[in-house]
Amino acid sequence: MMIYLRIGNRYMFSNKIIPGLYDFGATFAGIDWTTKSPPQSDMEITPPVFNHEFLKELGDDGFCRRSFMKWERI
Repeated sequence: MMIYLRIGNRYMFSNKIIPGLYDFGATFAGIDWTTKSPPQSDMEITPPVFNHEFLKELGDDGFCRRSFMKWERI
């Protein structure tokens, strides 16, 4: 079986066919390709740490996007 990495175009192996990856994963990494996991519904994470002096230094000029929303931090 061939594995085609469809992960954009930013990395060296993006959109490439890797002929031995399937066998390598099964043999050396012990991956069971038939196992299916249900989607994760939630994830516990620690609350954000606010460094107010740093955030003030960043300013609010629109060039430095930041978020403290749980799903964006994950």
